Amino acid sequence: MFNMGFGEMIVVGVIALIFIGPKQLPEVARTLAKMINEIKRALGDVTNSFKQNRAQVDDWMKDLSTQIANATQEEKPPVSPDPHSQPMESITENKEKDEKKS
Repeated sequence: MFNMGFGEMIVVGVIALIFIGPKQLPEVARTLAKMINEIKRALGDVTNSFKQNRAQVDDWMKDLSTQIANATQEEKPPVSPDPHSQPMESITENKEKDEKKS
């Protein structure tokens, strides 16, 4: 957890033995182990909470992208031509008729 080697653990143990004393060392070690265990459990809960929220957001994003894809793929009603507009052919024919008359 702390990336400590065996030699470093011995040094920490000797320092703890000097400052804490041999009588209180087991109790302090138990208390420290309980605290570390509680911290690990709390970090695990936070990690699980983030994973659940991430999964929920991913599901929402999938649903949203599916809805967007469906909305863009829906068939649009065909555009009916404007009844007042004339096709280009009839305009050309009318122009030719006018030129012949003149």
